[in-house]
Amino acid sequence: MTDSNDNKDPVAGLSAASACIRMTLNQPLSKSKSEDSTSPALDRPECRRIEFRPVFTHQCFSNECISGWKPFPEAEEESAKVYLGWKGDDDRVKSARLHSSYKFCNTESSRLDVQILLSPSCHRCMIQIETENGGNDAVQKEKNDEPDKKRVRFTCSDGGSDAEVVDSGRKRLQIQDIVNNLSSALPPVEAVRVNGKVEAYIVLSKNYNPAKLEVTQNMTKCIDLSNDKTNGYLTQPIGRVLHSYQVDIQDSTTAEEEGKATFVLTMAHGSDPNVAAYHYFIQPLARWFIETADDIDISDEDGGFWTVLYLFREHAMPENKSNNNLGADAASSPSVAQKYYALAGYTTLFHFHSPFRKPTPGIIVRVCQALILPPYQRAGHGSKMLHAVHRYADTYVEEYESSIPIVEINVEDPAPGFVALRDYVDYQRFVSLVSDPDEKKKNYDGSDRKVIPFDSAYLTMHPITSKEYFGPIPENNLQYVASLLKITTGQSQIVHEMYKLAQLEAWKQQLLDCSETASQSNDPSTIEDAETNFRLMVKRSLRTNRQEELGACAGGKEEQKALLGKWFD
Repeated sequence: MTDSNDNKDPVAGLSAASACIRMTLNQPLSKSKSEDSTSPALDRPECRRIEFRPVFTHQCFSNECISGWKPFPEAEEESAKVYLGWKGDDDRVKSARLHSSYKFCNTESSRLDVQILLSPSCHRCMIQIETENGGNDAVQKEKNDEPDKKRVRFTCSDGGSDAEVVDSGRKRLQIQDIVNNLSSALPPVEAVRVNGKVEAYIVLSKNYNPAKLEVTQNMTKCIDLSNDKTNGYLTQPIGRVLHSYQVDIQDSTTAEEEGKATFVLTMAHGSDPNVAAYHYFIQPLARWFIETADDIDISDEDGGFWTVLYLFREHAMPENKSNNNLGADAASSPSVAQKYYALAGYTTLFHFHSPFRKPTPGIIVRVCQALILPPYQRAGHGSKMLHAVHRYADTYVEEYESSIPIVEINVEDPAPGFVALRDYVDYQRFVSLVSDPDEKKKNYDGSDRKVIPFDSAYLTMHPITSKEYFGPIPENNLQYVASLLKITTGQSQIVHEMYKLAQLEAWKQQLLDCSETASQSNDPSTIEDAETNFRLMVKRSLRTNRQEELGACAGGKEEQKALLGKWFD
């Protein structure tokens, strides 16, 4: 982000460009209602629309501002509130400054609102643009005049896409260029409306090339790219179904949406042309939510192979099988619930063989991109997806008939939020291992899975009040746990530290309960000593794992000490 003094993760609606863009996930309420409509499938009034704004816009618009344009007053006011909340500032006066990207919007900027209508499957979209305060005149001039020749072009880091982002040298970026910049981070754009009218003068700079992909007849059965019979839904999930689960829906607005929603997890192989085609269409969306997102060719098997863990929401919509020509009896025929699927998220996984890995050679799976669309965030899907990746690794030899096992799962350049998620999931799995080492694991088909027994005796060799309890974890124990959980030794160290912290907190609570029961207080120095021992254990680990960063400290031991304290906090 452009605020150089802020190290916080950005949020939706924070920057000037983000406040100009609304993304809408369209979900038709029923198939039968919309089939007779003459409106485009992505713009029908009976659609239930879920709106959200992008987090990152720098790959489409330099300085996170759409040059010469500002958001509408309501959106700008909301952006100011977002900024204050993001900064943690209690001063809510009108003079509070906006995000620094607004300094690139001159005071005479026209107002702009961009709405991106996404199909439920996210394989296509439509753009609607509204302008105000001189924006209409700019659109009319753009239709009639030749565009300025002076422009600056920069290419998105999109892993091979031919799309170019244009930043006009003029004060105001043209509508044509705005659409082209947007399309570099969108699925195929079906149409563009400007101030309520479909504008034929806008030539879409397509960032996709279906001719390069083998879209087979099986693909057509999943996604109908030529008509609106499925309203943009998938008629079946992409890939092999692993399992499904239900979650409670919050803030339901219709009777159809009340109660629980069903979600389906699937694993799809990148070598399947159907999968490659679908992923090619949807992956540009990641640029709005992942700072360094790039397009990848999941069909490429150079050095390894790709799979994608997809998350779909299942919708059951009534489909009346009766025929009006058959009379009154047919009219009373019950409706048949037809299932359709909307994209909720995905995780890309790169597999490569490591024959010289110690202690055990095998396949390493690298989590490269993980995206949950905003309407489905904060519902536990990320945890379920990461658990599914580990279960996939545990059952890989049996269920995928592989002679080479998956021995490790690691993450490529994780964001802070994903680091927290990974630590949480790995800790959960470690606690399960410790609490029930003889628990029988199950395959997806319900059969028992062979597991290595876990001996946790080393965790209880010393009392929690001793320094030895918080001493370094023996390397053989770190590797032992890492091999059982298929994680790195670094992650093994982290889950051990989390486990000992949990034991420390439980011990402190036990002392407190005993003190209240016995009406006496414990020696506070005992607790302080244990907490000090824990801090020293974590700092030793940090010093070992981050020697390069500590070695670069020009201030010597004092600066290193301060840095260790910052990392610990």
